Amino acid sequence: LFRGVLDLTLHEIGDSYFGGLHGSIREGRLESAGKAGLPQVVAPGSINYTVQGPYAQVSAELKKRKHIIHNSFLTLVRLTPDELSEVGKITAGKLNLSAGPLHVYIPLRGFSFPDAEGREHWDPEGNEAFIKALKGSLRNDIPYEELDMHINDREFIDIAVNRLFSFLAEK
Repeated sequence: LFRGVLDLTLHEIGDSYFGGLHGSIREGRLESAGKAGLPQVVAPGSINYTVQGPYAQVSAELKKRKHIIHNSFLTLVRLTPDELSEVGKITAGKLNLSAGPLHVYIPLRGFSFPDAEGREHWDPEGNEAFIKALKGSLRNDIPYEELDMHINDREFIDIAVNRLFSFLAEK
């Protein structure tokens, strides 16, 4: 049914590492398409936070971190640089299993809506920890590109979509 995968929202990977509410993913998350040889375009959208429950139920320790009350049921808590480094390694390990065409894009101006300069989750140090770990653990033959854009910039999305279209045209 699938000819290719555009995966720009990897929040379940970071949430799984932390044990958040959206972390109950199957082991094959970010692996199945690659193992099947399908073309993939991947970016770390929303990988930098964990999804917790209502703010009143969030631990005092997590309330000290950058966080946003997404709604009355969910609080988004920023992962630390050390956590993001581990998540970067996990992400690379999953991508390294790919047997098909793959291109990884990194938006240097933020991975999620609140992760932008002046917003609640902006933390360049944490993003850099993820980037360094991912880049250092990714297979050398996997195309990797850093773009001076935010994940939600139209130009970023256009580049990612066009890359997937070019993969599909090559098949």
